[in-house]
Amino acid sequence: MAKVQMTEKEFINNWELTRKNGFLRFIIVQGGLSWGLFSGIIYMGLMLIFGLFMDIPTDDSIISNKGFQMLLFIIFGVLLGVVMWFRNEKKYLRKKPYNKKR
Repeated sequence: MAKVQMTEKEFINNWELTRKNGFLRFIIVQGGLSWGLFSGIIYMGLMLIFGLFMDIPTDDSIISNKGFQMLLFIIFGVLLGVVMWFRNEKKYLRKKPYNKKR
């Protein structure tokens, strides 16, 4: 059976490594490329397949422009990356065992 959730210690170790790589790299790689670009490609493929089987009227507006649509997916992916960063950072700071001075 596949492991669904990582342990607290695994999360802390993984997030410490992610933090070292930096905020900008995380939102670009995890958000813009991993989610945005991948989702955009899936969307374009589905629209191509649906276009072959259904009579979808073509529109020359900017909203129907494939490049603009891909750009929107990447922008929303970056925004998702920002949300994921702050959510994970909050979780990390809550769980991180701090060394208290005595």
